[in-house]
Amino acid sequence: MKNILSFVLLFGTPFLTAAEPPSTIRPMIWVRPADRAPILDKIKSQPWAQAVYAAMNERVKDAVARHHTDPDAFLRGLPLVPNPADSHAHPTLALLQGGGAAEADPGTRGKLQGYLQTGVDCGIMYFLTQDETYASCAADILQATVAAMMRMKPDESPGNGGWIYPDNHLYEARALGAQLPLLYDFVAPYLHAGGRVHHLETGQPGDFNFANAQQVFRTYARLAIEHGIIDSNWPVLEMPSLTHNVLALDDPAERTKLLAYVTEKNTPHQDSLAKVVAEYNTAGAVWPESFQYSHGVSGLTTYLIALLRRQTPALALPAGYENIPLSLARLRDFRFPNGENIRFGDGLRHSGDGYDSYEIAYAL
Repeated sequence: MKNILSFVLLFGTPFLTAAEPPSTIRPMIWVRPADRAPILDKIKSQPWAQAVYAAMNERVKDAVARHHTDPDAFLRGLPLVPNPADSHAHPTLALLQGGGAAEADPGTRGKLQGYLQTGVDCGIMYFLTQDETYASCAADILQATVAAMMRMKPDESPGNGGWIYPDNHLYEARALGAQLPLLYDFVAPYLHAGGRVHHLETGQPGDFNFANAQQVFRTYARLAIEHGIIDSNWPVLEMPSLTHNVLALDDPAERTKLLAYVTEKNTPHQDSLAKVVAEYNTAGAVWPESFQYSHGVSGLTTYLIALLRRQTPALALPAGYENIPLSLARLRDFRFPNGENIRFGDGLRHSGDGYDSYEIAYAL
């Protein structure tokens, strides 16, 4: 999730200091409305924050302009599949396979991921600027994606059945599942205030279907809970998608019920944070897989701890969770003088230090 670094840099401090109770006032996953002023002050006063903000604006500038000129043509850049039997039906999305180097059509995969990344960036820009040009672009990407997915059936294989990636929910959770709820969270105020969205089946603006979006988030949460394997890094790789999608649900009672699968409730296909934390039983512990996976688990779990502390201040996180951020520096301890890491299996010999995770750990 490329936006995590932006989250750390721009949203980190307000994210961890606000102490409002959970609510459906959005945005609420990364930030709350009260955080906007402190973030803008940071952008105004800190050169590095100005650089992050300028880079994000630059990333979306061309997309926003193309969307503003012709929303229909812009959205048809998505990897869409028209219904041959009904030209007036909303198109679906092209099914993708694999997700790694063996992907048959990386260009198609890149298109969809690129649109969702643009949507999240535009959502952040809307939050910061209140300029509805950004909100309209993001909301239309959300509308087109949700409407397409509602015409598609997820694969129900408990091993790794997905939705757009029928045989690889593990990859889909990271590439698509974690992004859609963030996009919704940022543009929900615009949509609830009556913001219109472009409908591909009619070529005209119309209302956003909140029920469909909620069903997409509910389904992605279910795919994580009911699919996959346990006792490995797999559940942690799916946790951001599970957590984001649960937090995107507008019913507080439903959120509370499903958050238990993030914090403490294990299933035959998904480990909870409590089970993960138990592996870090001392301050020097590391996740018991090869270092590529071990360091990734520590980084993602550190992010999730920060996210949950922000969302549910009354929630008691599993005892010992502080050992996870303390494990991040262990990668440096096992690095040879020539810069190579001790790695096994399919782990790479070189890697960065994960400064985004260090920033979150420092804030914690």
